[in-house]
Amino acid sequence: MKHLLGVALAALVPAQAFAAEQAPVIAVGEITSSIQQWDTENMQTAIETAISKTRKFKLMERSRLDALLAERGLSLSGITEGIDSLGGFGGVDYLLYGRLTQVGLERKSYFLYTKCEASLGLDIRTVDVGSGEIRFSESIRLSKDVATGGSDDDPCRGLPITSVEELSIDAAEEVAWKLTVSLFPIKVANVDGSRAFLNYGEPLLERGDYVRVVRIGEGFVDPDSGEVLGAEEVKAGILRVSDVRSRYSIANIMLVWENFGVGDVGHKVIGRKDVKAVQSELSACDKARKNEERRCRKSGSKCDEATAARSRACGM
Repeated sequence: MKHLLGVALAALVPAQAFAAEQAPVIAVGEITSSIQQWDTENMQTAIETAISKTRKFKLMERSRLDALLAERGLSLSGITEGIDSLGGFGGVDYLLYGRLTQVGLERKSYFLYTKCEASLGLDIRTVDVGSGEIRFSESIRLSKDVATGGSDDDPCRGLPITSVEELSIDAAEEVAWKLTVSLFPIKVANVDGSRAFLNYGEPLLERGDYVRVVRIGEGFVDPDSGEVLGAEEVKAGILRVSDVRSRYSIANIMLVWENFGVGDVGHKVIGRKDVKAVQSELSACDKARKNEERRCRKSGSKCDEATAARSRACGM
């Protein structure tokens, strides 16, 4: 047994090394700011840190990026403004850059109290260096309560603008998450009975997360240009993450509408509203199963109706 485990681990290490070697190189360029006297260097560092944690990219050091640009007589500002071309630019696959568009503290009044809300806005783009195509574009808007007070107070008074700094970390993590899954979607790596293994681990997935699995149908094209416009997604199942490792996660299969397997795509359920929708689906299935169990103690039309209702609620 120990010998077999050793062989398995020996086979895994080169595979992981190969995956790391094949990972695309991304460089985090300049994050400019429309807010006077706001240093965006911390934001840039936070984005680099968040992207490195995804383990899906190799991160190019800033000094190396500056050297490559200098060799070709290019500048980040020229690239982001569309003046300089990325053609023939080697050593990096993706270039991320952005602009901080909003930083502020706002007093908000309620019936019995007031609160100070910090807000931050960030526009991000990622360019495929080889083609010059924009592969990812996102506007992120975040807010957070940083202080409260009485109905006549101004809890924002005296607070430094750096109170927004914590939102920079949240924004960086959201950038890393959305960028990564847009280029490398969550996928099913293996199915074993009532469990599914996903190709993402911490920090992008956490224990208790819900993941919707979809099967990607055939793509459809523009009849004039031949351009692939998209592909239909057929809902296949719902998973709930039960165990998270550094490179993968294990999830319990909660519902199955269509058989799914290796390579099928998963969408992490994000947002309170969407999580409640999933929980409602699971609750409806649980009730349908209990109803079927009760009605099918004897065969007959009521049992048939309950079985059909369970099939609609729970799938296969």
